[in-house]
Amino acid sequence: MIKIDEIEQFEKESLPQIKHQYWQLNSQTFPKEMNSFVVALKEKFADVFGKLGDIVQKKDCRVGKITISLIRQSVREGKPRAVIEAFDRTGADKKLLYTDDMDISWLFSTWQTYREMLEKKVKQQMLSHIINQTYITWFMEKEITNLTMVLYHVIRTVLLDADEIDNFEKLVYPECFQISVGEYNDWQNVVFFVPPILKIDEENEFPLIYQRVENLNFGGKVFKNKDLTAAKFVNCGFERCTFDQVSLKEARFVNCRFQNVVMKNGTMENAGFIKCSLVDLDARTMKNKGAYVRECTIENVLMDDPSDEKQGEMEWNYTE
Repeated sequence: MIKIDEIEQFEKESLPQIKHQYWQLNSQTFPKEMNSFVVALKEKFADVFGKLGDIVQKKDCRVGKITISLIRQSVREGKPRAVIEAFDRTGADKKLLYTDDMDISWLFSTWQTYREMLEKKVKQQMLSHIINQTYITWFMEKEITNLTMVLYHVIRTVLLDADEIDNFEKLVYPECFQISVGEYNDWQNVVFFVPPILKIDEENEFPLIYQRVENLNFGGKVFKNKDLTAAKFVNCGFERCTFDQVSLKEARFVNCRFQNVVMKNGTMENAGFIKCSLVDLDARTMKNKGAYVRECTIENVLMDDPSDEKQGEMEWNYTE
């Protein structure tokens, strides 16, 4: 009973402190590692898409989904990797078309340091006779899911626009084709999705996430209570439009034109405006943490978030 109580006390009081130190270390280390990983990821998937394109042409089939899965056993073996698998469909009767490994050692660059932190704390509290290496490994592996979520977010920044990566056009895929990231034989989160084509300015009961909209002009339209998460607009025009209670989280507007537009009571967190013209745009009540404006022409744009005091958190890079 004493042994169990001491382990529980360590897990409750000491472990959270060490975890905090570990993630502080990661916050300093990961940004440097991630830059090179992002470059390598684009090259990797250009290669994957090219090989898959050859396979679908040879077999006269389609790619239904691609999964990127961290393998826990590889972490235990000291060679962290994820497996990329492509299937012909999403159902239980899916067939494997392609598989490849991806080195994710950067994600575990501080893993040994985390073990040393735990060992040091155990020794300081004179608990080495109770908390052995098996327990330390058990404590450590509780963080693998959190690390996989880091992997998911990094990969999502690249594959959210997977259709812009080299060789993607060689793929043959059905509606609802998706790419996801998670743990092997466990959970998966979608990073890219080809949705059913819906008209965003009409009433419908379906969410509009991941929609791709190109070369359309919207005049005097009111978009209300719509979920446009991760949608992408290219060469579109919005004049005298209102976005009311709309989610534009992670949406991207590329070469779009905004004139006399109001966005209110919604979110545009992590949304991007790239090479757009923004004239008389009022988005003061939109949550905008992580949003960015790049290479845009701007005139009379009001954009902040007074309710959450997040003014100034947008990334601005524009031309007058």
